[in-house]
Amino acid sequence: MSSSRKRPKSFNSTDEPNPSTKSTPEIEVHEMSPNMVVVLITGLHNLATFITGLDNLATFRTSLAFSRVIFGVLAWKSLSKKFSCQKE
Repeated sequence: MSSSRKRPKSFNSTDEPNPSTKSTPEIEVHEMSPNMVVVLITGLHNLATFITGLDNLATFRTSLAFSRVIFGVLAWKSLSKKFSCQKE
């Protein structure tokens, strides 16, 4: 009896992202208002949405389709220090 695991024959190596081609996270601002929506994209399977609330606290929300998200709750103040939120 062999204890080593084998990959299924149907496995395609292109299904998984190449670790050597990691890119920097992108931040997309979808709405500029007190109820601002910020989307943080860190990769093909990592997408998190932060929606600001009453106490300027971003509430973590994500789709079940993006199962590799490892983010939690972020304070709005920490985001506002890095990004200007001024309307033109």
